[in-house]
Amino acid sequence: MMHMQINYARFISTKYFFPVAFFLFLVGYLKLPIIADFKIHYIIPIIFILYIFLQKDLKITIIYFLFFILSLSSSLFSYLVFDILSYDISRAVFSLFLFASNFIIFFITVNLMNLKQLLKAIYFSSILYSFFVLWDIVSMFKKGAFVRYQGTFQDPNYIVILFLLFIATSIYYIDRHRNIIMKLFSFYLVMVYFIAILVTFSRSGYLASVIFLITFLLLSKNRTKSFSLFLIICFVFSIFILNQKELFEKLLQFLEWRFFSESEIIGGMSRVYEIKAGFSFFVSEFPLSLTGMGIGSSEITDFFSKYYDNASVIHPRIHNTFASVLFEQGILSFIIFFIILVKNFNLLIKNKEVYRYFMPLYLATLVSSLFIWNLYYLPFYIVIFYIPYLAHKEIRSPKRLR
Repeated sequence: MMHMQINYARFISTKYFFPVAFFLFLVGYLKLPIIADFKIHYIIPIIFILYIFLQKDLKITIIYFLFFILSLSSSLFSYLVFDILSYDISRAVFSLFLFASNFIIFFITVNLMNLKQLLKAIYFSSILYSFFVLWDIVSMFKKGAFVRYQGTFQDPNYIVILFLLFIATSIYYIDRHRNIIMKLFSFYLVMVYFIAILVTFSRSGYLASVIFLITFLLLSKNRTKSFSLFLIICFVFSIFILNQKELFEKLLQFLEWRFFSESEIIGGMSRVYEIKAGFSFFVSEFPLSLTGMGIGSSEITDFFSKYYDNASVIHPRIHNTFASVLFEQGILSFIIFFIILVKNFNLLIKNKEVYRYFMPLYLATLVSSLFIWNLYYLPFYIVIFYIPYLAHKEIRSPKRLR
């Protein structure tokens, strides 16, 4: 892989950079002072940027850096050309800030950590977070009043990726560690997060979970063992359901409303109208539209509504990561993004020790990206960027994962 080098200072505390950033991300949507209002988990890169260009080599793969710079520059250009800042300057600046912060966290983390350290940070974060999730789910079941579970987040569709990341990491620990306590704790995590996915009532989340399970079973070395794990999970869940028959009936009623009610089906069609509006922008503003409308511009209703055929179906933000990259960041960014996805797919599959755990997660995340916008979302970067990059790095400087 081609790299460029930038200098930065190394401090003893740098090994805690990702764990701290990830923990603050998990609690970042709680209604706590400073954390909720300013999303302090994204302030960390700005603090770290003060140390960049000083002493230690920072390796950045060219294609990632090119996507990052091209997306920022094309967005700034488009903000000026389409006068986006006059519509909502705070939204535009905040969108750029989130996008840039995620990439800065990525660039720094993959230079500070190896794959083993990353997975360890994710695993122990998932343990802490599971207590919060379990408390919420038990409270919901006791009340018997179902709502779409979203944890500490603002949207249940997004949190499913986080839960699948925790599940994949837990399965990795179940399969590769001999410590019986860790195996049991990992099994507990798999159970909690699969139940949590169920009560998100997320259609895209369910689809991603099915893709994850099928791919995991197909890629497993020991399919009998993997299928047995799946059956045990189903058995435990079935016992719970049989003991809670009335609760199960309410659950089915909520699922029926979510998947088959007219209002929810019409709401789901908004994804189609958003992409159609994106194409309308692309055609009507050609050739300037080749650079995109700028990151986050489809969230600005006063601007993006101009490209809808029917004002009654306007829904801000294109809920498709691939379409959003194309229409917001431009054709060149879209091409590079697609190359990165293929490249990272190949990097992941080369590491035979981890690909069968995280390839299902990779594919499931890409499927979910057809229905939600992920480039503001840290777990998306962990799955699509961090893990493949560090999996390849593990091959180049092998240290057997434990």
